[in-house]
Amino acid sequence: MIDGIVLRTVQYRDHDVIVELLTAEEGRLSAIARGAKKSRKRYGAALELGNRVRLEFGRGGKGLRAVGTIDVVKPTKAVLRDLDRFHQLSYALELTGRLAPEGQPDRSGYLLLDAFLDRLDAWPATPLGLVTWEIAVLAHHGFALQFWPCVCTGGGADMLSLAAGGAYGRGAGSYADGLAIDPTALHQLAQVGAGAESPIAIQTHYVEIRRALDHVWAQITGKPLRSARFLEPLNPVSTEKLNESPSPASALPTSSDVKTL
Repeated sequence: MIDGIVLRTVQYRDHDVIVELLTAEEGRLSAIARGAKKSRKRYGAALELGNRVRLEFGRGGKGLRAVGTIDVVKPTKAVLRDLDRFHQLSYALELTGRLAPEGQPDRSGYLLLDAFLDRLDAWPATPLGLVTWEIAVLAHHGFALQFWPCVCTGGGADMLSLAAGGAYGRGAGSYADGLAIDPTALHQLAQVGAGAESPIAIQTHYVEIRRALDHVWAQITGKPLRSARFLEPLNPVSTEKLNESPSPASALPTSSDVKTL
């Protein structure tokens, strides 16, 4: 038996489905669910995106392992009923699928995604929750960027570069992947990375923050994430709703927690 999170499914031939999962023990893996399109009785809703499942592989042959039994441990019911939550779910699953090592243990990556899905199931989708998770994922994969101050001078910054290791001032250097970013957005990213919770400030500068993170992920993964276009603009979350949530990012590990996972 192995626990996994459903990252995506792809129809194969007429009746089969290839399911991609994130597991703690084997990282990212793929298996074939035979007859899944022909009859839902065998698998039910277990193959829904984001479901936390427990599966046992059946007798395989050549190629992909076959799904034998699969049971839902934690469903994504609440997420699938809300468009903003579903957009963040799709984004998190696509990004994880791009980054997760295939066939290699990745317990910390698994726990980061599991915690984000728990948060998304319990509370409204907010920019702060997603950005907090993304910064933790960056750190987990070895990209603990310095968003503020300038990595070169320690002063102000208005550019962002993966090659530079974070933010830098326009006059402090030149990097081929440099992107001009509003200094306020860079400062907000640094505050989130340090564990600060300022949902209203993040909401105000979210478009620019989103542009900065999209640029970084495109550099890391080699191309833009398709699901990222649905995050901008995110439907506004009212101040009242933000205040109702006891702590929008409190259920998520921060970048400083990654080493202890």
